[in-house]
Amino acid sequence: MPKTFHFTEDSYEQTIISLFKDMGYEYHYSPELDADTSRELTDSTIPGALRKAMLAINGADKVAAVDEAIRKIREQFSQPLVSANITLTDWLQNGLDVTFKTAQGSLRSDHIKIIDTDNINNNSFVVANQWTVTNGKSTKRADIVVFINGLPISVVELKSPSREVTNSEEAHQQLQNYMRIVPQLFTACQMLVISDMADTRVGTITAPLDRYMEWKTTDGSYESTAFADFETFFNGIFEKHRVIDIIANFTLTMGGDKKIRILAGYHQYFAVKKAVVRAQDAVAGDGKIGVFWHTQGSGKSLSMVFFAHLIQKYLESPTIVVITDRNDLDDQLFGQFTRCAKFLRQQAVQAESRQNLKELLEGREANGIIFTTMQKFSDGDEPLCDRNNVIVMVDEAHRGQYGLTETIDENGKVSIGAARMVRRAL
Repeated sequence: MPKTFHFTEDSYEQTIISLFKDMGYEYHYSPELDADTSRELTDSTIPGALRKAMLAINGADKVAAVDEAIRKIREQFSQPLVSANITLTDWLQNGLDVTFKTAQGSLRSDHIKIIDTDNINNNSFVVANQWTVTNGKSTKRADIVVFINGLPISVVELKSPSREVTNSEEAHQQLQNYMRIVPQLFTACQMLVISDMADTRVGTITAPLDRYMEWKTTDGSYESTAFADFETFFNGIFEKHRVIDIIANFTLTMGGDKKIRILAGYHQYFAVKKAVVRAQDAVAGDGKIGVFWHTQGSGKSLSMVFFAHLIQKYLESPTIVVITDRNDLDDQLFGQFTRCAKFLRQQAVQAESRQNLKELLEGREANGIIFTTMQKFSDGDEPLCDRNNVIVMVDEAHRGQYGLTETIDENGKVSIGAARMVRRAL
């Protein structure tokens, strides 16, 4: 009889580790690393790695500032998990301000980065398996943990591929238990992964199971999604440049009293990246960016938030005008942007009239996110501004915000397309 090979959880774990090694990650078996570094098991980070990386990123002459930044970072690991994760995510994305005492005894301030988004080689990338963390009398051992600059940014929970009945709910519940018992393992965590080889998904520390998503492409091509597997998933998310980009630009926090952490889906990530490239081309060319299609329920408003965030890094202080065709949609979308104000680093405003829209545009030379409705563009003919750093995002564009040419009906009435009115005004 022919022999049949079955992946066990251990052999699958080794397969995943091989994928990371192929991507250039340094690999460590946790018990060996613990012995080499004398790591206290209450510490979920790699000893010394954060300081070494932050000195490389910020400069070897900034020892005092880096040490103060590390002190503030370490404080977060003893704070309530969600609030600490939100704070540390903000610092990962934007760096943190520190005040420290110099050798001469005077106080100085500085801004320190945790990760380097410009020079990837300044960051350290490590994957470790069987990572043990203790809290009081409790001990938990994670299957695989991914570290950037010594911080555990992803925890991977594996289930045996050879089981006849796989249960992603079991893997998700396991991670929930870990978060409850050893929360310090998740303080810096941006991505929680559950996988049994056949089903691999990613979520955040606040995501319910139904919000865990697949990642079906490594390059954004639609054709590759039909052949997506666990290799596509891990290569698609954890390629070094991409995982840094995702952490820096494609994860955010929303909510009022109850905060939720959100991670972009693969379709949002690649589409927004392409839209940013087209926007750069459009500013230098004919001004036409293109159409960004979404299916219902695929996170259109969040894609717009991610785009508004990222375009600010690629164009010089752009002003973003968001156009809807109904007041209720304007309020809904404005509310979404308001809830993401910290991620966007600015508060959006709503134009009350065409004149108010003109005042909002003329009153600034740069930056700003302004919401308005299509009706305000049909209330007059004069230009609203003559700047070339205004980016227009039109919601529900297929419903009528098109038409660059004039048309004449059988009665000789001339109609101007909505797109023409917008381009003429802006």
